[in-house]
Amino acid sequence: MKKKFLLSIVAVTIFLQGCAGFRTEKFDLLKPWAKAKVGTRKIPIVYSVNFKSIINGKATVLNKKSKKKVSGIIRQAMVDTGKFEINSPNPKFRLEFDIINHGKYSFPWSFVSGFTFGLIPARATDRFEINLKVVNKKGSLVKTTKKEDKVDTWTQTLLIFATPFMWPFSQVDNAIYDTARASLNSVFK
Repeated sequence: MKKKFLLSIVAVTIFLQGCAGFRTEKFDLLKPWAKAKVGTRKIPIVYSVNFKSIINGKATVLNKKSKKKVSGIIRQAMVDTGKFEINSPNPKFRLEFDIINHGKYSFPWSFVSGFTFGLIPARATDRFEINLKVVNKKGSLVKTTKKEDKVDTWTQTLLIFATPFMWPFSQVDNAIYDTARASLNSVFK
């Protein structure tokens, strides 16, 4: 009887494992993009996205799916501005996005959290740095900007209630989108 009770407690804690992401630099103060006036010409551009991930000080190899997802988020931020004609055959500017994810986690704390079935929390941090360079037709640097955002991801049993509202992956996507948007906003006012 005691064995079944203990196994049921272990099973419940495993299935009730919660995970939540919290952002530190929210760009909530960004105003919605101004609607483009009828007849306003869009700025013809081409863009490139270079995405790197450095976890605990070591560069990691990213799969194509991750790179494509980040590139899609950046593209969506540009589309939402309504200011750009993306991948124009005759671009006025080239936008170069260099995105670096500086990730940190503690393997010992992750192990302890897993060993205690989530009773002791574990944390991982992703700091996203976006460097945006705007280059004109002649190849001259016109403007540059650097923006950052950070997502802390916590794993613990009691976070099961926060998980639906603070899902870490959506927090990461929002951080990249908002940081790209803030970068575009500071360069193209």
